[in-house]
Amino acid sequence: PDEAIKVVKQVAKEKEAPLLMMDKDFSSKAKLEQGWGEKFDFSDSRGEISNIHISMEGFHQIENATLAIETFIQFAELEGINYSNKDIKNAIQKTQWLGRFELLNKEPLVVIDGAHNTAAMKRISQLLRKEFADREVYVILSILADKQPNEMLDELLKLPNVHVTVTRF
Repeated sequence: PDEAIKVVKQVAKEKEAPLLMMDKDFSSKAKLEQGWGEKFDFSDSRGEISNIHISMEGFHQIENATLAIETFIQFAELEGINYSNKDIKNAIQKTQWLGRFELLNKEPLVVIDGAHNTAAMKRISQLLRKEFADREVYVILSILADKQPNEMLDELLKLPNVHVTVTRF
């Protein structure tokens, strides 16, 4: 990552483009959320947007939403688009990513996810460890052969409360 950041900084400098960094120029702070989804506050040099709710689970979704908000704000300023904090909150709340830790049913809890690489499976494992440590989790897993199946499976098998059934399609 450090090497990648150096390259990005160099290219931004060469192109005389502004470079904004999360947790330096803009940031988010997760809040305790009861129920499905995540809640957070967003802040940048313009101020703060409080109590943003995103319908997707996982801290990584807060990171994704934070980047999306700052990107939109930068674009809106360049293009002269008027918006309000309420517009941003509504847009984030309505955002869905089908097949990404998507809630299909609350009782019994049924979730689907299309994790397609080891990094995505690590995020799922972190989410299961954090949010579902107090219950048994049953996973039906199918991974394409070119997607590092052993590494992805290993991520799930590290969790003591996860039962994995492997299948193919």
